[in-house]
Amino acid sequence: MKYLINSKTGLNTKKLQAKKNAALHFGISVLTFLLSVSAMGAAKAPPVSSCPGNPNMGTPVPVRAAVLRPVGTQIFSLPNNGQANIGSDLQVLMTSAVAESAAFAPTDPQATYPCGEHIELRAAVSTFQLDLVNLGISIGYTPNGNMGPVTGVSGTAAVKVGTIAMDFSIWSCNSKGCSAIGASTSNHSVASGSLSFNLNFGDISTGPSLMINSPLGKIFRAIMKDGISKLSQSARINDLPWQATVREVSPVGSFIFDAGTQDRIGVNQTFIVYAPTDATTTGVCNVFEAVATAHSVAVGTVSSTALIDSALSSRNVQVGDIVMVRSIR
Repeated sequence: MKYLINSKTGLNTKKLQAKKNAALHFGISVLTFLLSVSAMGAAKAPPVSSCPGNPNMGTPVPVRAAVLRPVGTQIFSLPNNGQANIGSDLQVLMTSAVAESAAFAPTDPQATYPCGEHIELRAAVSTFQLDLVNLGISIGYTPNGNMGPVTGVSGTAAVKVGTIAMDFSIWSCNSKGCSAIGASTSNHSVASGSLSFNLNFGDISTGPSLMINSPLGKIFRAIMKDGISKLSQSARINDLPWQATVREVSPVGSFIFDAGTQDRIGVNQTFIVYAPTDATTTGVCNVFEAVATAHSVAVGTVSSTALIDSALSSRNVQVGDIVMVRSIR
């Protein structure tokens, strides 16, 4: 076999080409290996936000404004011929109890609601029974009607709470009507302290005077607090309407929306973004296109920053889009 010799360098060109080919193959092999390792690493370590069932992610339960319907009650007879209506006092107590809750905030009814959409919180006293221990009689009412009448008692009497029970419900309302989302009940057993006290029926002739001169206000407040707390734990709580608005969009895949700690939003909570559609001309209200899912990464007093987890539409998140709760089930 003859070999070609370079007259200037004296190198065997066939051997030189073989070395070049070997080096090229080695480089390709190394590059292929590195790319495969990189791909495996990417497959094993996806972004935390894309992991289904990630224990670090939670469903927000933002505070929702609710219209308080008048607390249901009945007028009942006092043992001194007076008539007691405690409705106005119950309404004051109810407003206070809802304002202190974790999931709801009392709001005034509006003349018009967009698409008629709003939340209503309803409550009623189903049973109110006070036992006059020494006299063996009771005043108040049950679902079957008013107790009594009892007359001739005008002095001080020992009184014990027989039964005080209340029913609570939360309703989602729109232009089509209202539907109950959750319900609860509570009674006097949740109140702390004694349920026995003395009442001077010479000083009590109305519902307000009955509430002022007895521990009944404290007992009712405890019942309301317990009933509303149970409502806030309803499995369908996020079926109630709530929304915020996208105020700023970042090119790096995040956005800012106008709800924060005042709305009880926290970090690592999940949301879904919708594009609002003006459908008033078709007679359909609040039609939205789902745009993206996201989770909160920073929360301030009145605004939060969210990172987009996945796109649901070819349309990007835009200023003015609607942010709603996304439940993790």
